[in-house]
Order: sequence, then C-alpha cells, then structure tokens
Amino acid sequence: MKPRGLGATTIAMAVLNLGGFVGIPWDHRGVVAMVATVVLVGYAVLWYYWRGRNWARILVIVTSILAIGNLMVIIVLFAVDRLYSSSVLYHSVIVANAALGAFLLYWLNRKDVRVWFRRSEPSPRILL
Repeated sequence: MKPRGLGATTIAMAVLNLGGFVGIPWDHRGVVAMVATVVLVGYAVLWYYWRGRNWARILVIVTSILAIGNLMVIIVLFAVDRLYSSSVLYHSVIVANAALGAFLLYWLNRKDVRVWFRRSEPSPRILL
C-alpha cells in the first residue's frame, strides 16, 4: 500500500514544477526550450516517484537539497543587496520549493516510506 502523503507530495511537486516558467525571458527561445525540457523531465521523474521507484525518490531528495540551497543563495544575495530579481512571485516559488524540499527531506527518509520505495523496485529478470 502506498504511504500516506505520496499523492499530496506528488501533486505539490507537480504544481511547483511549473514554477520553472516564472521569471524566464520569454523572448529567448533557447532558454524557454531548456526550461520546458527540464519541466518535462521533472514530470517523468514524478511519474516514477508516484510508481514507487527508489531512484526517483533519491532524485527528489537531491532536488530538495538544491531547492533549500537555492533559498540560501537568495537570502545571501538579499543580504548583500545584489538580488537579481525583484519579482515577488519568483521569490514565492523559491520559498515554496524550499519549504516543500525541507518537508520531503524529512518524509522521504522515514523508515516506512523508505521501505515502501525499496519494495516497489522491480525484480531483475534473468534472460536465458
């Protein structure tokens, strides 16, 4: 049985994944294409996360650490008055990602959740 909270965390990550489009220069096609690719890859990882693949859980943990680090960088840039973007929506997405990342670091490392992700791994098939 899927652990309680898997659906809520998946939906939260899916919504915040669209935050990648906040604050990008829409007139630069290359940047838009890169962000769209990263968002689509993120949705593929979320699919496997929902299905219980441990490698997807590990990628979510790494992304959570990066989200918290991103918030720390923004705080330092704000402190030294070199904040490169003054968009409230952009900063709200960063704070929301960091808050979700902090929760995910706790939740994904609980024993029952770790065990479920490890049990969900497909068994290796032997080809004869």
